Amino acid sequence: MISCLKCLPLMVELEDLKNRNPRAWTLLLTQDTEITDIIVAAVGEEPLPGSENVSRFLLSLSGYHEPFSLIGKRTNPAEALFYEAFAPQFPHFTPTCWFSYVGVEDGWLVLTDVQNDHPPEHWTGNDVNILIGNLASLHAAFWGKRDILDQYGLPDMLGESTAEADMVSDDSGDEQSPEQPLNQMARIERWLQGQRRHLTDHAIRTAGPLTPLLAEASSALFALRQVNGWPGIVDEQHLVALADLLDDPLPMLHPLRQLPYTLLHGDPSAQRWCLTLFDDYYLLDWQNTAIGPGVCDLLNFIDQMELLPDERQVQITEETMVDSYILAMRGELGTSFDARATRQALPAARCLLVLTKWLPILGKSSEKLRYDGETWQAMGDISDEELAEAGFAQLPDLRVTLATVFDRFLRDYRSL
Repeated sequence: MISCLKCLPLMVELEDLKNRNPRAWTLLLTQDTEITDIIVAAVGEEPLPGSENVSRFLLSLSGYHEPFSLIGKRTNPAEALFYEAFAPQFPHFTPTCWFSYVGVEDGWLVLTDVQNDHPPEHWTGNDVNILIGNLASLHAAFWGKRDILDQYGLPDMLGESTAEADMVSDDSGDEQSPEQPLNQMARIERWLQGQRRHLTDHAIRTAGPLTPLLAEASSALFALRQVNGWPGIVDEQHLVALADLLDDPLPMLHPLRQLPYTLLHGDPSAQRWCLTLFDDYYLLDWQNTAIGPGVCDLLNFIDQMELLPDERQVQITEETMVDSYILAMRGELGTSFDARATRQALPAARCLLVLTKWLPILGKSSEKLRYDGETWQAMGDISDEELAEAGFAQLPDLRVTLATVFDRFLRDYRSL
């Protein structure tokens, strides 16, 4: 166990913290040399709404009237590793980590309790620029340093492709050893065995570690085809484009794999940020942290910003956000940052996001309505009130969101 606050061995047992042992929590606090006289008298716990894995621990301190609160979080090894190994380099936009445990299958964290005083509906264009600047500083710190990142065993978002390797000639004339691709293929094929998936052999060879996500997308497309798309949202041209990328993901993945890899958050959308009264900008929830091209984080952020409801929209365009990122990266890396390659890879990043995130969401909706084809096919003409009366109150917002998503997808697909 290593404390992220000091990065020194700390004799605190995880189970003692979970069991609210005051002595263990006292040891945790007094690792900070400025508060060595603190004594924790009692520890309370409040599960946070909406998450069974996150609790607020309320520490009653001897001599103090107000309790001191910290967040305890059961998470995956990737997020615990991020706070242990990387977060100390970014104290200006990650909450202080007082304790981390990195297990084989899970992790556990104790973090400073930060307040979200300015939710997205209160953000300004300047706030968004600062958030993008923080994202750029994360990417710049590990830009092109895959050899360092590989040492930590973080997930590789895109991996390598045996089909892509076939495109590159080997001047030495030596044949590449097939051992690694075959091992990778064996793992993927075991995962696919016995499941209803619709990926070609070429797609599996191309996708690498993305295979499970693309297989889920392919099943979602299958369900969507069963109901002939979604009128007014996804028509035949969308279905053809989605099927084309799932049959051959290489035009989408190749430009992304050509970019320098860095440390990714994985899902830096608006709901992951906390803006405080003291002008702190914290990025939370690092469960999807991985190695990959920074443009995927950028596009994820842009995508979510543009899909906020009208009353929560910040008046800032996609082009402005891209420019802010490029300027910040240029400020960090100078001319070694290739702005042109980043811009050219944006369509590929959006297509990947649609396949791995939005298509499965749409597929689940169409799956539920498969046996109500009349309602589904009339969806474009049914009012929000009628949908609510029919038991589909969640669909109006989804309809508006997905109309925007798939219109942009078709535009970007055609530019690959």
